Amino acid sequence: MTAPQTQIFDGLRVVDFSSGMAGPLASMMLADHGADVIKVEPANGEWARSMPAFLQWNRGKRSIQVDLHSPDGAAAARQLVLSADILIASDVAALLRLIAVDQASLDVENPALITCTIAGFASVGGTEQATRPMPTSKAYEGIVAAAIGRMTDLDQLSGGHPGKRYDEPAFTAAPVASYGASQLAVQGIVAALLQRTRTGRGQHVTTSLLQGSMAFVMRQELGRSTDGAPSKAILPSTHRGIELCFLTAECSDGRYIQMCARQDRHFHDWLRAVGLAHVLEEPRYAKAPMGIFTVGDVDELEVQLRERMRTKSQAEWMRVFIEDFDVGSDPFLTPAEFLHHSDMIDNARVVDIVDPIVGVIRELGPLVQLSATPAVIERSAPVFGATDVDPAAPWLAGRTELATLTVTGAGDDGLPPLNGVTILEVAYYIAGPLATAILAEMGARVIKVEPLEGDPYRRTGLQSAKFLHGKESLTLDLKHPVGRRSVDELIQRSDVVVHSFRANAAVKLGLDPAAVHARNPQAVHLYAASYGSKGPQRDRAAFHSTPNALTGGGIKQAGRRNSPVNDSYADPGSALGAATAILFGLWARHRTESAQAMETTMLASTGYIHSADMLDYDGAPPFVIADAEQRGLGSRYRLYRSSDGFIFVAALQPQEWAALLTVLDRRDLADVLDDDAIATALEQAFASAGSDHWEAALSAAGVGVTAVYGRTFDHWLEEHGLLTPMEHPLFGAYWRLPAKVGFSASAPAFGPACAAGEQSCDLLAELGFDQQQIDELIASNVTSDGRIKPTAE
Repeated sequence: MTAPQTQIFDGLRVVDFSSGMAGPLASMMLADHGADVIKVEPANGEWARSMPAFLQWNRGKRSIQVDLHSPDGAAAARQLVLSADILIASDVAALLRLIAVDQASLDVENPALITCTIAGFASVGGTEQATRPMPTSKAYEGIVAAAIGRMTDLDQLSGGHPGKRYDEPAFTAAPVASYGASQLAVQGIVAALLQRTRTGRGQHVTTSLLQGSMAFVMRQELGRSTDGAPSKAILPSTHRGIELCFLTAECSDGRYIQMCARQDRHFHDWLRAVGLAHVLEEPRYAKAPMGIFTVGDVDELEVQLRERMRTKSQAEWMRVFIEDFDVGSDPFLTPAEFLHHSDMIDNARVVDIVDPIVGVIRELGPLVQLSATPAVIERSAPVFGATDVDPAAPWLAGRTELATLTVTGAGDDGLPPLNGVTILEVAYYIAGPLATAILAEMGARVIKVEPLEGDPYRRTGLQSAKFLHGKESLTLDLKHPVGRRSVDELIQRSDVVVHSFRANAAVKLGLDPAAVHARNPQAVHLYAASYGSKGPQRDRAAFHSTPNALTGGGIKQAGRRNSPVNDSYADPGSALGAATAILFGLWARHRTESAQAMETTMLASTGYIHSADMLDYDGAPPFVIADAEQRGLGSRYRLYRSSDGFIFVAALQPQEWAALLTVLDRRDLADVLDDDAIATALEQAFASAGSDHWEAALSAAGVGVTAVYGRTFDHWLEEHGLLTPMEHPLFGAYWRLPAKVGFSASAPAFGPACAAGEQSCDLLAELGFDQQQIDELIASNVTSDGRIKPTAE
C-alpha cells in the first residue's frame, strides 16, 4: 500500500496518442486528479488544436510532437510507452506495431502497462460477436451516430421538432458517443489499475464510440418477439401526453422554458400555476397527463398552455414555478450562461484558468468531487511546440505505484476486475442504477435496496430491465426500524454506498456521508445528485430534460431560428459520471487507506457531454448551433441528401476538406466564405449519385463519410448480431446489450435482471434472520418475497 497522496493519480504516467474528444477527455480527467499525462501529437500538431475545446480537453497535460513514421520519432514514442503506467490510443495494436513494441518487449520491460483502445466501431471488448462487418468509417461522432441509426426517427422527446418528418434523419448535436466512450475508458482503466494492485500485471482495456452510444440506450425496450407478433406499443394519446409534459414553452420575452411535469402532481400544479386548473374537472382531462382521452384533446390543451405561458417572461414564470408552486421547469440557457449558473458555481463545478494565449478561461470544473483528495485544475493545455518532455529522462525511479507492484500469477485466474467489491445501491430511476449495472458487468456484487412496490422506474416495464442486470434486489420499508437496521448492516458489509436522495431525505434515511462513515469508515460514499448538495436549487427535483435546457443543448439541437427542443440523454450521461466516481473512490481508498464522500451532479455530467462548447473567454468564437433543417454544424460536418437517401460528411481536417472538393470537382468552393452557400452547392452535387457511391468515393479519398442507416439504433444492433437473446419470467423475451468495456484478462460478468425483492429472503438470511423472522417481516410488509415461482409443467 502506498503512502497517502494529495491527488489520487499522483505518481502515474499516462501517454495519450488519441485525438478529438473521447480520448483527450478521458486523460484530462486523470490529469485533473494528479496523473502526469503526456500528449503525443503529430509533428504539425493535433488537428483539434483548431477547436477552442482543445484548451479544455488537454488541460494539465504536457505534450510532445513526434513523427511516428521516422526512426527517431518511433524510438521516442517507444521509450514513452515502455515507461508508462497507462497508454491510450484509437488503436493500440496498430500503434505498437508502428513503433516496434511487441508483447515480448512489454512482458520484459513493462509488464504492468495498462493499454486502452478507444475505437469508433470495432472493439475486442464488446463487438467480436458481430455477425456483420463493423463499419470502417472514420471515428467522428457524427459518422458513428449516422451509421448506427442515432439520427433516425427523432421524436419530440429525443431532439426532434414537432411536426418534423420522421422519415428524414436529423443531426444529433449532443456528442454522447464520445462522452460515453471517454467515461467507459476511464472506468476500464481504473478497474484495471485496481486489478493490477492484486496481480502486478497490466492488461488491455477496450471500448468504442459505438459502446458509448449503447450506454445511452434508455427508452428503447429492446423487446424480442418469439411468435412473430408485433411488440406492444404505447397508445398515441399517451405518447402525446408525455410530450406535453415536456413542452418547450415560449414566454412573453421570446425566451423559453423546458417544462418537466410528467408526474401527476407536477402537471396539476402547472395547470394551477397558469390558471387552467378548471380543465381537470372535464372528464377528458380528469386523468391528465397520461390518461387524456384522444390526441386531439392533448393538442387542444397544448394550445391553451402555450397561450398562458406567453403571458409572463421567462424569469417571471421561473419565480412562480419555484416559489409558489412545485412545478418541474428550467430555463433554456446558452453554454456561457450555464458556466455562470449559480448551482454550477456554488457546487464548485466551474474553474477559471489563465491560458497563455487567450487569457482567462472559465470552463468546467471536476466531474467527480472527492472530499479528501479533490481535483487540482490549474494549467491550460500545452502550447504547441513548447514541450518539456524528454522521452529518455528516467521516470521509473520516482514512481511510488510501480515500486510496490509484484507480478503474480493471479492475473490469469479470469476473474473480472471488480470481483470482491460489494456495492449497496439505494437509488432509483436511472443515474445510480445504470452506474451500478455497468460496474456489475465488471464483476462487482450489487445489492439493490428498493421499496416494496419496487424502484419507480420499474413501471416502464421492459425499459427498466437493462438497469437491473447482475443485481440482487432487497425490498424494504425504510421507515420501519427493522428496515433501517437491515440497511445499516448492509452498509457495514459494503465497499460502496450509492444513493440519489436529496440532502434532507438522505439524513432521515441514514444515507448521508456522516451516518454512513460512522457505521463503516472504509465505505466509499457517492451522492449522485441533480443540481448538487449546495446552491439555491439543491432541494429541487431535476429531470432528464433539465440539463439539456440549462447547458444550451436544447438550443444547439433545435437549429437556427427554431424553438428549443427537449432531449433525454442527461440521465444516462449522469449514470456514466456516477460509475466513474465510484471507481475513483475505490482507487482513492487504495491510495490513501481511507474512504471519503464523493458527489456527481446531473448538471456537471451534461456539461461534460457538451464540453466542446463549455469555454467562456474574451474573444471566444460564437456558440455554433445546427442549421434550421437540423442537418449539422456547418458545410464540413453535416447530413446531405443523395439521390437515394442521405449521407453524413465529416471533413474537419484541412486535407479532408481539400480531398472532398477534389472528388466533387468543386475546388472553386475553397475560397467561398458563405458557409450556407457552400452547403447548398454541396447538396446539389451530392444529389447526382447514390449514398453508396459517395461513401466509396469519399472514403477512398480519406474523407469521413457514411451512408445514413434508415432505421433506429436498436434495429442496427440486432441486424449486426450484437444483442444477446434473453428470457425472463417477469420481463419476457428481450435483447441484452453487450458489455460496454472489455478486459483482456477476463470476460464480462453477465448476471440476469432481478425482480423486485427476488433476493430478499436470501439477503435477509445472510444478515442473520431465520425463516420465521423473514416470514413475519413479509407478513408485516417490511419486506416482500419476490422470488420467481417455477411454472408448472
